[in-house]
Amino acid sequence: MGSSFAFVAGLALLLLLCGDASAFWGSSGGSAVKELSAADFDDLVSQSKVAYVEFYAPWCGHCKRLAPTWEKVAEKVLQEHGDDAVVVGKVDCTKYRDTCTSQQIRGYPTIKLYEKDAQEGKRFQGSRTVEDFYNFLSANAL
Repeated sequence: MGSSFAFVAGLALLLLLCGDASAFWGSSGGSAVKELSAADFDDLVSQSKVAYVEFYAPWCGHCKRLAPTWEKVAEKVLQEHGDDAVVVGKVDCTKYRDTCTSQQIRGYPTIKLYEKDAQEGKRFQGSRTVEDFYNFLSANAL
């Protein structure tokens, strides 16, 4: 047991020293993707901004694999449009079940695009690449 603990402690220290601990621990510190609470989500879709939202569950393998791509989408949107035009966010459906239920989320991850002042989002159905996510956004909201 001592060697297992030493291994995990060493791995954690290595990740911290390399600056990649957020990928291991799932932290969103410094992320371009906004973590949205139920109130944040409601405020966002009622304002006159475009919202591009991933509905996810932390235990979902597909969601975990999507996370780096979704981060790149958010970074591209920030680079191309700044943070005034579009908010790229995510809602944890294990914490905010009522929000996810009201948005008819039945599987994870689900990506929806909310145009300005729209309560209903358009569901993304393409391949999960940065280009396809960005093209969907451009074709439907920008």
